[in-house]
Amino acid sequence: RKQMKISPPSRRTSSKPATCEWLDDKRKTVVIKRFTSTQAREMAYIPGAKFHKGTETFRAPGDLQTLKLLRKELNEIVFSADIIEWVKELREREQKALEIQGLEDTELPVFSQYRPEIYRKMRPDQRVGTRFLKEATSPLIADDPGLGKTWQVIASIIEDGTIEGPNLVICPKISIENLWLVELNLLQDEAVFVAPDGRKARDEMFAELMEAHEMDLPFWLVINWSMVTLRQGKPQFPELNEIPWNNVIVDEAHLTGMANHTSM
Repeated sequence: RKQMKISPPSRRTSSKPATCEWLDDKRKTVVIKRFTSTQAREMAYIPGAKFHKGTETFRAPGDLQTLKLLRKELNEIVFSADIIEWVKELREREQKALEIQGLEDTELPVFSQYRPEIYRKMRPDQRVGTRFLKEATSPLIADDPGLGKTWQVIASIIEDGTIEGPNLVICPKISIENLWLVELNLLQDEAVFVAPDGRKARDEMFAELMEAHEMDLPFWLVINWSMVTLRQGKPQFPELNEIPWNNVIVDEAHLTGMANHTSM
């Protein structure tokens, strides 16, 4: 287990189990309450977990992997009814995704209305792939080059109703403007931020990005792999961790070295 630096608060032992619930209706963050001192120390093993002194609670990313870790590390924890229902829905989507894999063709009712001219150009296998990506929770698309993976990814996000983002694309530097910027401008209408060269220019871009996020404006951010690597064990751009991304797309993931989570 990799332990992160979290200074757990001093809390008395509780006879009641810890509780976990959504922070708000956005369902991006969970709040852990009524934890024991031992459980507070165990929170050091939950990626992204932070203690909030004002409310004496922990907050953590609201994803399935985090929920599994909370159940494993904290042992005694009660999840709210809406979180349990959300997990049930995810599992149903995974089952549906498995069933979709066997289809020869399918329909995309949302995307066909959003970009009808692109929809008509899609092959049956692309439509099936798009629907699979839409239903799966953490999908991997490994089609050969040139088969239209980028279209499938963007179309699946439109079909899923999360096009307004915020959405993050991590890709090779050469693909930022040559591929992703072109395809995003073709397939969708939201603002696209592209990471420029140079630290000063990037800091200015992030300032504009965070302002858009605080105003709840829809946007995409396209960055290269190097921006998510750690320097001396710390993120180069901590702003990336402050935004609750709707979707994170890792292009050419097999070349990024992202299997080594200690460097990202």
